[in-house]
Parts: sequence; structure tokens; C-alpha cells
Amino acid sequence: MKKSVEVNRIGDLFIPGSISYLHSLQKNGLVTRVIDIGHMEIAIFVRKGNPKNVHAELRQLLRSDLKIVIGTDNASAVGKETRSILQQQEIYQDVLAKALYLTTDPKGLEQSLRREEADAVLNWRAVAHRNDNFLYMEEVRLPATQVGQKILAIGLLAGSKNPELTRAFLELAASSIGKEIFSRYGL
Repeated sequence: MKKSVEVNRIGDLFIPGSISYLHSLQKNGLVTRVIDIGHMEIAIFVRKGNPKNVHAELRQLLRSDLKIVIGTDNASAVGKETRSILQQQEIYQDVLAKALYLTTDPKGLEQSLRREEADAVLNWRAVAHRNDNFLYMEEVRLPATQVGQKILAIGLLAGSKNPELTRAFLELAASSIGKEIFSRYGL
């Protein structure tokens, strides 16, 4: 997505999976303002009803009866965060070796559950609130000792066609009301 902003230079706002993308775009003059609006956190997602009885523990991903898919660490923020938390638990290489395949983004992780290719994936908690995902999957929230929180930030793009309206939205997003709304949806 960052590459799309760099190449196309269109849009009003950019909400990437990593604040580092916004800072990079800001250095290049493509983002004029960055504000924190919440945080993102990884969770285990399983098929609806949790038929494999997956518990809130990262080592569950090593179970021989689970088919897993994870994000690739060279193409997405969810993949980078996955690598980081699994390395802290000293199981990244084992999970990587066990994965059916790697995918480039949160949508690919969602699709692996929807198509019933995977029994479990690691994805952002906010995914539970996207589209009709609740029909296909559910979240197994991990303990804070196993996952960190990443800052979720939003950036005003320099090429915004509606800078005044966009700034008003940014002010709302940065307010306590805006942060409460984002929090309600897993951010």
C-alpha cells in the first residue's frame, strides 16, 4: 500500500499497518501530518466455533493437528509483527516450517480461514470487525505477555483533494470520542 501512495499520489488519508510507513512518506513530502489513533494487536483467529479448541497461547500453533497460515515478514506489517512475537517466544522458525504457506496481507489470512485451508492464523484483532468475518472466524485473544501493541496512526496525504474535510476527520479521530470508536473495533 505504501508503494501505491508513492506511485499514484492520490487519496486523502493513509492508515498503514506500521507507523514507519507514514514516517517514510512524511520524509518524502507525501504525508503532511501524522496522528496516533489507537493501537493494533495480533490475535489467533480460528474457524467459527473454534472446532479445534485452540487456546490463547502462541505455542498452540505448533500443534500437529492444526493447519496454519502466517503473514510473510517481507511484505506486510502483520507478517513483521508475527515474526517479532513468535521470535520472542522462540518458536518463529518452527511455526514458519509448519505453515502451509505465507501470505502477503491480512486479507490473505482472512481468506485462508474462509476457504477452510487453515485452522488458525495470526492476524490483527481489528479483522474480526471487517466485512462479515464473524460468520467465518472468531478471535482467540492472546495474553498481553505474548503480544505487544503497535501504534495505529493515520496520515494526511499531501495530494488530498479535500484537505479541510480531511483535517476535520483527523481531529475527530484524535479525540477521545474517535479513539473510543476505534477501540470498539479492535484498534
